[in-house]
Amino acid sequence: MDMSSRPEGEILCIWNFSSQKISRYARNDRLKILIVSFKIFQVTD
Repeated sequence: MDMSSRPEGEILCIWNFSSQKISRYARNDRLKILIVSFKIFQVTD
């Protein structure tokens, strides 16, 4: 019951902070994810 008592505002603040961080490094992360997923795809295939 205590877990559900967490305020939504705090979660929204954390979400906004993380989304800003993600959008800031979106291009680099996408490149890394594409390269890694491509390598994994080659290995599994």
